[in-house]
Amino acid sequence: MLLLLSGEGPSDLGRCAMLERIARSLKWPVGERLKAAIRLVKGLKVSELDACLQAVEDTQRFARDLKPEFRLRFRGAAVADSERAVLRHGAYQGMTRKLVVPLVVGGTALEQAVAVRHFEAVERVCRQWHSDLPSWKTAPPAGDAEALNQRLGQRKPENALLLIGLGRGADKRKIRNVAYRYGLATQFMRLDYPPRTYQSTYYNNLAAGVFSKGGGVLCAIDDMPGETDLFIGLDLGGVSQRAPGLAFLFTREGAQLGWQLAEAQRGERVEDAVLRDLLERSLEAYRQAHSGALPRRIALHRDGRLFESLDVICDFERDHSVGLDVLEIVKSGCPPLYRRTFVAENKKEFRNPEVGDAFELPGLDELIIATYSGEELGSSWGDKVTVRPLRLRKRYGETDLHTLARQVVLLSRIHGASLYRHPRLPVTTHHADRFATLRQECNLDDLSKMDRLCPVYL
Repeated sequence: MLLLLSGEGPSDLGRCAMLERIARSLKWPVGERLKAAIRLVKGLKVSELDACLQAVEDTQRFARDLKPEFRLRFRGAAVADSERAVLRHGAYQGMTRKLVVPLVVGGTALEQAVAVRHFEAVERVCRQWHSDLPSWKTAPPAGDAEALNQRLGQRKPENALLLIGLGRGADKRKIRNVAYRYGLATQFMRLDYPPRTYQSTYYNNLAAGVFSKGGGVLCAIDDMPGETDLFIGLDLGGVSQRAPGLAFLFTREGAQLGWQLAEAQRGERVEDAVLRDLLERSLEAYRQAHSGALPRRIALHRDGRLFESLDVICDFERDHSVGLDVLEIVKSGCPPLYRRTFVAENKKEFRNPEVGDAFELPGLDELIIATYSGEELGSSWGDKVTVRPLRLRKRYGETDLHTLARQVVLLSRIHGASLYRHPRLPVTTHHADRFATLRQECNLDDLSKMDRLCPVYL
């Protein structure tokens, strides 16, 4: 159904807002949606350009199945296809932080009392996953961010993670800045949700965040395609003042090697000197973690279009004798993908794609790929909404596009703090994107004091 509204009065704006709210709850089967779209564009012409829409012939020639085998390793050499399997098998690697400190900031007396039960539930989950865990020591409540600042100024726990229950009225941003000021990792939970929220799924995700920020590893990718040993995610956040949330470093197993900060700058492009510096620091972080060894190849995942100079990439390759691939990962404006099947009497049936379904754009080193399937969205919505694919565009390097695409799909299966829904983006650009937002929200002086190995953005 297409509704066209005219006029610019307040009543028209109110109707638009109302229709938008209604549309978000509408379920429109994939097949019906496609038929309606075809009717709208059929015969469409652009007279100024003397152009019209034409159907692509023999599209099956460009269809690809690029789904890799999902093999994630957990405790005791167990293998499964989902990060959620940590609930069954336990974590691949234990936490490295020495202390977890649960405490409440703000809130009512009732919220502070109930928080004890929440903290105990999260600790139980973590201890089920791995025996190598830090000590847990609950601290008295703090009234607000300033009270927490005063307390930490007098006595700061070393190598600790704060599990903070946010009471009603607590200012999360100020509290987070205080924790960063003292180099303390944080995991927040709200204490004012409806009681039905506090189920096992809620505690499991909280435990995953605590575990990952505490230096633990939930799972490891068993067999990454290609020879890439180091993946780097690059993203820019903001509008006029850009801040690269760069150097989210991941090994071929999907383990994080840390993050880097670049100087704030204007515009979309990372200046050549900044890009070079970030690449150098990323390589050094890898060598420190691998006894001085060089990676066989590096993959740079750019969230969006690449504006940076390829000359920097070429020089870096030559200076270090390390191959580098550059892949643009575009998350918006991609045409949707559908699977078409023929049922009785040549009748066509459409549905959402499967994970790894791809359409290669002829004549370009570029493809559209689905990292989600309708089935993963659930039975209620899987055939009523459109799965949003990614556009992958290879800009540089010797690794073939299909291998780079399979790597992206595998890296979209891990997150670190979300057991029930994996990211649509690969973990490289997903986390870099989240960090770019975080960097705009927090005090940069405080953030700069944080351990570069801690995934503060989760």
